[in-house]
Amino acid sequence: MPMNLPELAAAVFLGLVFGSFTTALVYRVPRKQNWVLTRSSCTSCKSALTPLDLVPVLSWLFSRGRCRHCGKGVSWIYPLIELCVVGACLLVYRQFGFSTEAAFIYACLPFLAALTVIDFQKMILPNQLVFICFAIGFVRLVYFSFSGYFLAAADIVVPYIFGSVVFGFIALALRHSISFAVGREALGRGDVKFFLVVGLWLGLSSLPLFFIITGVVGVVMAVFWRMVVKKRQFPFGPALIAAMFVLLLLQGPVLK
Repeated sequence: MPMNLPELAAAVFLGLVFGSFTTALVYRVPRKQNWVLTRSSCTSCKSALTPLDLVPVLSWLFSRGRCRHCGKGVSWIYPLIELCVVGACLLVYRQFGFSTEAAFIYACLPFLAALTVIDFQKMILPNQLVFICFAIGFVRLVYFSFSGYFLAAADIVVPYIFGSVVFGFIALALRHSISFAVGREALGRGDVKFFLVVGLWLGLSSLPLFFIITGVVGVVMAVFWRMVVKKRQFPFGPALIAAMFVLLLLQGPVLK
């Protein structure tokens, strides 16, 4: 769709805000900290961060990657996350603009990004973030139904609700069969739960293409993990999330 400068700037700003929110999720969720009410603070000296410390990307650059209060280094991962979320927001904007459909995807982006990073770091997909993605997808379906997009309840139940169940069932079957074949856990419980999210967002018709994209990304990631990280077991969640995001972009605007 055609882009204009004010909207492009708004998409960048939205991406920076969501990127900053994502970094808070990445740090707090695995540590079981409150990410809604707790004020941001330095992870080293625990000093409360001011608005000057919280400007996405720029605060890190101007402070040369260090805390202004104690001088301890702040990981480059945080500004990288913020920039990646900006990039994702720009892709969504290019495809959907600021439509209602885009709003649902924008709302889900910080949680998808946080799940990706946390799985890379901790090899887990936290339940609360998976559930939030599922809940946003469900609200999206409810909006679909009231927007007149669906002509009958079956148009929701069969492709999306039933699709979510089918996605989850296939993931569970794969988990048990592959784990039995290789003698170790091959697909984490978080991955199985995320399949439910994918089915709810994409619908049953996307199942074949989703598995193809996930397989390709998974193979690339497995090779990278063995060559660079030097480990056999690799996080599979990022492949699932990447495939879901790609298909959301490829399907084009659903809500008119």
